[in-house]
Amino acid sequence: MNELTLEKNPQPQPASKLHRFEFTGNANEYFRIWIVNLFLSIITLGIYAAWAKVRARQYLYSNTHLDGHAFEYLGNPTSILKGNILVGVGVAVYFLAQQYEYWWLYALLTVFAMIYPYLIYKSLRFMASNSAYRNVRFKFWGSSTDAYKYYLFWMLLVPVTFGFIFPLIQFYQRKYLLDNVSWGEAQGRFTGNSSRFYTVYLTAYGIGFALYVVAMLLIFVSTFGVMLGGGGEASGLAGVSVLLGLVYVVAIVAGVALQQYIYAQIMNYSLEHTTLNDGQIRFRGKLNHWTLIKIQLVNVLVIAVTLGLMSPWAKIRYLKYVLSRVGVIAAPDALENISAAQSSEDNALGDAAVDFLDLEIGL
Repeated sequence: MNELTLEKNPQPQPASKLHRFEFTGNANEYFRIWIVNLFLSIITLGIYAAWAKVRARQYLYSNTHLDGHAFEYLGNPTSILKGNILVGVGVAVYFLAQQYEYWWLYALLTVFAMIYPYLIYKSLRFMASNSAYRNVRFKFWGSSTDAYKYYLFWMLLVPVTFGFIFPLIQFYQRKYLLDNVSWGEAQGRFTGNSSRFYTVYLTAYGIGFALYVVAMLLIFVSTFGVMLGGGGEASGLAGVSVLLGLVYVVAIVAGVALQQYIYAQIMNYSLEHTTLNDGQIRFRGKLNHWTLIKIQLVNVLVIAVTLGLMSPWAKIRYLKYVLSRVGVIAAPDALENISAAQSSEDNALGDAAVDFLDLEIGL
């Protein structure tokens, strides 16, 4: 009877718990790190840049907490320095090639295009293997073959399809990242589809195109009005110049706004459709694109006015908001029970190249 009763009334399973990210860094501390890094990188002719990168990342990682535990950045400055030197040589060769026949430059750009996917692949491996949480490293298992498929071959189809394939490429690049990342033995899985990517990108394209048409009409009408008025009046020409300046400002604002709209929508969708360890660990993203737009517009303005000196403040401000809107939903003890997978330190060439080119390839 007792056994039957137990079968009919099983004990309820503990519910999954939402853990929120917390960022405890502040702009003053990060500014001191940033300005010292900048000074030492300049006086050492860039040699210290590798140590600067590690120091900055260690600060950001160590101040990012989840469930009471901080993240760790384990990158080796020496490995990064080697990558920086190779990238520096490549940049020097690029500028030298511009002094000779154009075919040298085209040949060099072709070579870069051929190795670009490999650099992305190496960067993802390096960043994952040198990031850890609860003393367990992350790992990227993707292949260089898939990197070439999504970062080179498919990109060649963008002009042929007049850009229509670009959202699909973005979807597969995101899937390439999230399906191949693991935390210890907890493998990632992305279950999203490309339709949401098309909705987001086509909305942004539509708004951008509409603003472009309005701007062109205003410029045409103003220029035509000046021509009808004689075309030589200083006031008329000044008016057109002011209009061009306003169009330029609006273009910057619109560009920032559309970029943040895309980022917020794709980030939320990607997080909501990503799991670890067969669904025991899920993610939640609640970024508001209007808030991100306001934050980034202020950041751009402040950075421009201060000639870049407020870049650390802008970065901390942006990161703090993003992390405050991201969470992890974990089954009971799911975060504690992850065991470490074998992870060896990877070459830093790809990381150095991607960092130099200021490319964003992760979430």
